[in-house]
Amino acid sequence: MGILSYFANDLPIIGAVLVATIIFFSIAVLFIDVPPQLVDALRDEIKRMEGIANISSLGEITLAIFSNNAQVNVMLAIPVLNIIVYPMMLLSTAWALRIAVEMQLTTVGIGGVDLFTALATALAILLISPHTYIEFLSYSITFVASSKLMIYMFKRNIDKERVKYYLFLVAVSMAILFIAALIEGLERELFVGA
Repeated sequence: MGILSYFANDLPIIGAVLVATIIFFSIAVLFIDVPPQLVDALRDEIKRMEGIANISSLGEITLAIFSNNAQVNVMLAIPVLNIIVYPMMLLSTAWALRIAVEMQLTTVGIGGVDLFTALATALAILLISPHTYIEFLSYSITFVASSKLMIYMFKRNIDKERVKYYLFLVAVSMAILFIAALIEGLERELFVGA
């Protein structure tokens, strides 16, 4: 069986991980409070990301977004570490969104809007953005690839073809992640005027 056949067989698993990712992320944004000890660190990360958002060149912002997301994807590609990194990455991203929304409510002071409504609105905007699904697809592919490799390692059933397939999936995932970064850069340019 060739690499593309393996990939076709894995598409349902990748799709299931993608759906689970979107559901988990949505629940985390709406219902899981940020631990108080992480608030300052996440605020610092938000400020760092605002610096990236201020880049005016589409090429530079695409590379900055890709670089940031590729770091996460590389950690997801490491078997065993992936089962810790994936949920933590989703939680920290959800918590960063929560804090950003709370900061906006505090500084802008939108009258009559409660936190849940503001979070639901921010989540809806994020979920209608194409880059969100493409980025989550990339992470899902890497998660499935490293999980399968981890299982093969535990079963002591690794061969050259499985390693090639793993590398193929990680490469495809990185290419998709770059496309997501380009689309996110275009979205910012079109809608935010970066």
